[in-house]
Amino acid sequence: MERPDLQVLGGDDTELVTRVPPPALRPYLRRYSGWNSPAAQIHPRVMPNADVVVVINFAAPLIIDDPLQPGTRRYQSLLAGLRRTWAGTAYDGATGGFQLDFRPIGAYLLLGIPMHEVADRMIDFDELGDLELRELAARLPEEPDWTSRFDLVDRLLTDRLTRAFERDPMRADGVLRAWDLLTASQGRVDIDRVVAESDYSHRHLISLFRERVGVTPKLVGRILRFHRATRMLASGYPHGMAALAAECGYYDQAHMVRDFRALGGCTPGTYLDSVWPQLDMELDAQHV
Repeated sequence: MERPDLQVLGGDDTELVTRVPPPALRPYLRRYSGWNSPAAQIHPRVMPNADVVVVINFAAPLIIDDPLQPGTRRYQSLLAGLRRTWAGTAYDGATGGFQLDFRPIGAYLLLGIPMHEVADRMIDFDELGDLELRELAARLPEEPDWTSRFDLVDRLLTDRLTRAFERDPMRADGVLRAWDLLTASQGRVDIDRVVAESDYSHRHLISLFRERVGVTPKLVGRILRFHRATRMLASGYPHGMAALAAECGYYDQAHMVRDFRALGGCTPGTYLDSVWPQLDMELDAQHV
């Protein structure tokens, strides 16, 4: 029997189901969701954001066109680290599955992988060598309902979190302070301040960020600014591109356009024609 805390989104042809993670997991798992769709789907651009993503497909595999890994590949299940550019995704038949959006430090803890090893990459579960994740991918489609699936994921992640803290008590508090500064400002904070408040040298902070986040603080800031700008565009920002650039922390409009081309493969003016943002925005609204 489905629990009342499940939230169902989507339209007539797509079911999208989510619920709030349990309190112990919330600092590490930003959101998780499941979906069913009877139709093939094409998403021309999936844009960079500050999540490390796990996708487990129940039916049709996910087809990915990744500029960083030329040629298309099919994935039944995958782990995607932080990345510096877009990717195209598609399903060529009816699909369903489960997605987990980890904060990078949460992925470092719960998946037990240095994040620089997965940055700019999409990795099939068979390549990870993680037997628990492979078993999860096999069991989730067999569960009788969404409540059972979310409960199964909760049990696995809670157990892994306990083991992770036994292995690594996360004494690198400066990384957490730096991450919180970057995310709270949505990438608009000065990097020198991030370094100063971390209590590490610039070189040491970059080294720790590579291990626990996957990329440098500077690139995290770029991704966060870009993500904010795309969300504002998708919400119908009415004040023009120059004002958008200033509000999102770019030096000027040209700076914003350069980042859109590099990270999104499009311009701000063509962004909405390049993505399918609506359901993702609805999910974000549930997990602010």
